[in-house]
Amino acid sequence: METLMNSAKQAMENMEYVRGLLGQKQPGFAASLEFAVSLAAASMEKPVDDELIRCARRRPASPARG
Repeated sequence: METLMNSAKQAMENMEYVRGLLGQKQPGFAASLEFAVSLAAASMEKPVDDELIRCARRRPASPARG
């Protein structure tokens, strides 16, 4: 169990180090990635908006294009 904890700690430290480097070298890209991470985290909290589900159910299926 201790090895697993050490591995997880090392992985988090590595991730923070890489984020710091990316923020220095490519700040715009780093900001985009952080935004994407925040969107992914938010969608995991509430995977699909109830209104989106209702709209999808009302929308007729479109014919396949070929």
